[in-house]
Amino acid sequence: MSVVRGETRPEPALAIVATGATNGLGFTSAHTWAFWRAEANALQESPFRCLNGFRATMALVRTYPPRLTGVERLTRLLADTVAQVAAPLDALGDGARVAVVLCLAAHLHDPAAPALGRVRARLEAQVPGWAERHPGLSLTHVVARGNASLAEALQHAGELLAGRRYDAALVASVDSGHDPDVVQGMILSERLFDGANVDSCIPGEGAACLLVTGMDLAALGAVTAHAASLRRPVAWMLGDLTNERHRTREYQLALPRAFAPGGLDDGGASFVQRAADAVRIDFLPHRFGDLGAATMTTAAVIATEAFARGDPGANHCAIFGVSVVPARGAVLLVAP
Repeated sequence: MSVVRGETRPEPALAIVATGATNGLGFTSAHTWAFWRAEANALQESPFRCLNGFRATMALVRTYPPRLTGVERLTRLLADTVAQVAAPLDALGDGARVAVVLCLAAHLHDPAAPALGRVRARLEAQVPGWAERHPGLSLTHVVARGNASLAEALQHAGELLAGRRYDAALVASVDSGHDPDVVQGMILSERLFDGANVDSCIPGEGAACLLVTGMDLAALGAVTAHAASLRRPVAWMLGDLTNERHRTREYQLALPRAFAPGGLDDGGASFVQRAADAVRIDFLPHRFGDLGAATMTTAAVIATEAFARGDPGANHCAIFGVSVVPARGAVLLVAP
């Protein structure tokens, strides 16, 4: 897995050694991949109503109680997901030092909002409990940039592992639309699908985690350029496109630039093929709803499962996320 930030050089590569996922489709990484491949979806009526009386559609974990909302729901999502990598964490040994990086919703980034600060503190407080069961875990970084969070989180993890301060890193992402405050914010910003406004999205919820180690380790254009340098033109992409007009417009502008091969001004001398002859493009919100901060990490889980199971048959995948804040992220996953 290579991480590229902006137009800078790639950081040392990271290897994914274990994954976990909880969302409206599945309770493990294997479930998530299987139901995604089966083209199932988790859409259902939520307890929340829009201003026009329409019962808001969401993609929710059906086994969670409807009254479980807010930070309590987020902590349960995190706990159920991190528990899935308990055995790989134990296998690292008692002396292993493991950095924990949390990926959270973009609205939790505001340091001036005391209520949001309390939510972040509750989520960060989960890590000492994990460390009781797996000594050596310590929280090193929190990225609250929504859909694009994973790229920055992996950048941070790569720097720690390259400096040999830690033996592994646990990157855990969580987000949920099943929250009165989140719903109210989406209504006020006209982002919530109400049965009539098609320039909107359907919220989802989920958590996903990656346990990564170093092998020696963003923007979409930098990732496709790096793929070309590896002589692996991108053949599969996993993204977070929704029906929101601003997001659609951004992809329409970004994709041609990301795959621009060069060579137009020098008679083809600088031509490098960035895209395969046939590129498969999938968008996670079509199955899971908008997973927010858990989007890119869930995509990495699906790609990892696909590499192991051979379906889809690609051996590398470009993952990208666009947050509602200016943050943008992209990661290139390459099968071992």
